[in-house]
Amino acid sequence: MRKTAALALSAPLAVAIATPAQAQEIDVTFEACGTTIGVEVLQDTTRFVEREFGFQLVGNSVVRLHDLEAGQDSSVDIHIPGRLVLTVDPRTNTQTIVLSGANLLYPETPGQAAALAAAGLPEVSLVRGRVVIEERVDPETGMPVEFSQRVVSYTPHVTDVCALLPE
Repeated sequence: MRKTAALALSAPLAVAIATPAQAQEIDVTFEACGTTIGVEVLQDTTRFVEREFGFQLVGNSVVRLHDLEAGQDSSVDIHIPGRLVLTVDPRTNTQTIVLSGANLLYPETPGQAAALAAAGLPEVSLVRGRVVIEERVDPETGMPVEFSQRVVSYTPHVTDVCALLPE
């Protein structure tokens, strides 16, 4: 089973949480907000707990998002006290990701971008409350099937992070 690094909807759409050993090594970039965004983990107290059919991440993080095309002066820090529970149903080859607290969602793949858009969420979202995401997994690899992600539900407390980035 693969562990979610940082900010991912299983490599999820994105959860701004990283396992403590990875916190200083993360160098995530992705295309969003009409630019290239870089993510730097400034602080992380996340705990990883393996479960029979998945895992749980719980902790607090502070991440800095940079507009890499605009330079270091174009960044925003986001505090993310969140929790992620990933459960795999081996009978249906489906995994469910339940996020609670505050979580950063961003697309790492075109399928994830499509799932965010279909749910009516901003390209990069800070969601406070609860988000439920489902996706199919390939039974051979255990990896998500591209374009199978869907946001089942989310609380209406959403901030468009693109709007927070200085111009």
